[in-house]
Amino acid sequence: MSASFFTELKRRNVFKVGVAYLVLAWVVIQVASAAVPALHLPDWVNTAVFFFWYFGFSFCFIFCLGF
Repeated sequence: MSASFFTELKRRNVFKVGVAYLVLAWVVIQVASAAVPALHLPDWVNTAVFFFWYFGFSFCFIFCLGF
């Protein structure tokens, strides 16, 4: 059963989407950490960016799996 589960994940490109999401999130977090001090934004903006990434990652996989 687990072999068919992983086969289905590969067929739906879940792993590729996950890696692409992680790379894009890392870029966004790096840009935000550089832009927040430059734009004199409050420090909680970095935290908000991270939490949006964290919760978006879950939704990304849910939509990718087709539930």
